[in-house]
Amino acid sequence: MSATAAVAEYRIWHPTPETMPLLWEQFAKRRHLYPNGLAVDVAAFVDLMTAPDTVIYEMGDFEGVAYFTGVPDRADRPAFAEPSAMSHVLIWGTDYLKRADVARAIARDVMGRWQLRRLLTEIPAFNKMAVAFAKRVGFKEVGILRARHNIAGAWEASVVLDALASDLKEASHG
Repeated sequence: MSATAAVAEYRIWHPTPETMPLLWEQFAKRRHLYPNGLAVDVAAFVDLMTAPDTVIYEMGDFEGVAYFTGVPDRADRPAFAEPSAMSHVLIWGTDYLKRADVARAIARDVMGRWQLRRLLTEIPAFNKMAVAFAKRVGFKEVGILRARHNIAGAWEASVVLDALASDLKEASHG
């Protein structure tokens, strides 16, 4: 897929009261992938998705979303603070690995548009497909947070990955 084709497959998305239930439905179907309770509590979900520091991108024709939390306002950012944001992707369309090029283009766009130096993501270690997807996008594993999420009474680890702009230049299959 060319970079031009990937760019045409996403747009910044502003949820409305009419579209929020569609997004909630996709998250709720995948509650087991969100151990932090996001897909359990609709009020917390709506608060996060409509927060001023959250940026949402639609992938394709509503086949998934990439959303970024903690996106700093450039005007309010202290000079000493590293400009970074947390990255999250949910794809419900088919062939999710083929969406890595689009996710990479989105990551480059959000980094450039908000002048970010780093994107971070934290994925439950049991979600090996999501970790593989993040690496395919260009994220690099930086560590493991042990006993991070309480899932059905058991404490589970998370994999922490990050990406700098230089990591997102070309396809990465590692």
